[in-house]
Order: sequence, then C-alpha cells, then structure tokens
Amino acid sequence: MKLERLSATAELVSSVAIVVTLVYLTMEVRQNTEAQHAQSRQSILSSSQAELFVLMDHPDVLRGLFGEDSLTDEQSIRIDAWLSGVLRAREFSWLQYRRGIMDESQWSTELAVTLSVMSPGRSRLWWDRAGRTYVGPEFAQFLDDLLATEPTAEAQLDWWVP
Repeated sequence: MKLERLSATAELVSSVAIVVTLVYLTMEVRQNTEAQHAQSRQSILSSSQAELFVLMDHPDVLRGLFGEDSLTDEQSIRIDAWLSGVLRAREFSWLQYRRGIMDESQWSTELAVTLSVMSPGRSRLWWDRAGRTYVGPEFAQFLDDLLATEPTAEAQLDWWVP
C-alpha cells in the first residue's frame, strides 16, 4: 500500500513538473518571438533612416529621379545604387510581412514607400532595364503586379527638395 501511495505521489509530482515546464517554455518562446519581431522592426527602421540620410547627403538622387533630362554617369550610378538598396530593404520587409513577423500597419507604410519610390518614370525605366534583377523573382513578380495597377507620376520635385 505504501508503495502504491508513493508511486501515485511521484506520478502527481511528475505531472505538475511537466505542466510547469510547459508553461515556462511557452513564456520563453513568446518572449523570444517578441524579441525577434522587435529586432526585425529595428532593422527596417535603420534601413529606412539610412535611405533618408543618403537623400540628405545627395539631393541629386531625387532631382535625378524627378526631373533632370540627362544624368551624369555619377548620378546614374548613385540613383541605381540608391534604388537597389531601397528595393532590397522593401523586399526584406515584404518577406517579413509574408512570414507574419511584420504587422499590417507597418507593411502598409513600407508599401507606401515602395510606391512613392517607384512612381517616377525614371524609376520605372530603371526597373524595366535592370532593377528586377536586384531582387528575388517572387518579389519582382509582386512588384510587377503592383506597378501594373499604379500610374507613373512625373510629379514636380517642389515639395521634396527646395
């Protein structure tokens, strides 16, 4: 009888220990997931800030996208590099969104940036000639589908650069 009672007590203690362990592991996984999401958001924010700093240092990139008829080789290279970096960052965001790491609100901001960057005719020309080779084929198809429904904007640069 004592052996049965001891066995039942051991089984109860074991069951409680398993439940406590599962609760602890669930909390750890949740904290780890939240940390990964925060790290992803920080990475995206850092990338966006770097894009803006490039424009602050090189306003000719925006002028080149929105208006100058002819570009120097240096301007063309700078615009190519800037657009490549911007779209690679948006591709990362798109992948994070598809995996559920980025929420709808943040993705809508990233999508708006993508559309504004790709609205000038010069951006579209760059995309058709070379841009789609700088991103993965799935994102390139996503962007092709998106651009097919968006008009090209030859907006004045007045509100971007004084």
